[in-house]
Amino acid sequence: MAIFDPSQYEDEVQQSFTAPKGQYELYATAQVIKDPPGKQKYLELEITFADGPRKGKWFSHKFFLWNPDTDKRKKALGWFAGFCKAIGLGAFDPVTEGDKMLNKTFIGDVDIESSPGYADKNILLPWGFHKVGEAPLASP
Repeated sequence: MAIFDPSQYEDEVQQSFTAPKGQYELYATAQVIKDPPGKQKYLELEITFADGPRKGKWFSHKFFLWNPDTDKRKKALGWFAGFCKAIGLGAFDPVTEGDKMLNKTFIGDVDIESSPGYADKNILLPWGFHKVGEAPLASP
């Protein structure tokens, strides 16, 4: 490679990698179950924007279905049930049949999470899953 001169790119505009807070048509494009040593096992989905300013871009969403805390696990399972209902999915095994969750659109309530020292990122609100074509949605 020839010598690179970053001064030739001074006019490059900083780009935001987050979509504004709102409701978007979304779909899951990948899923993986992670069980890191010494940490909590969870299901992670790659959620992709089907519309809006970030169309085609994705962010991660985690469901802590195996939380050892009974109350937190119950809440996580309820949120996961909302997701499954929004994509029209009945009974299934997320471990062995995870591909059934993929490429099915739903409307999701998307927010922005800010953490000191980290770039802002989009998050999917845990109760924010709606079927495409349902009655008009309330703003999150």
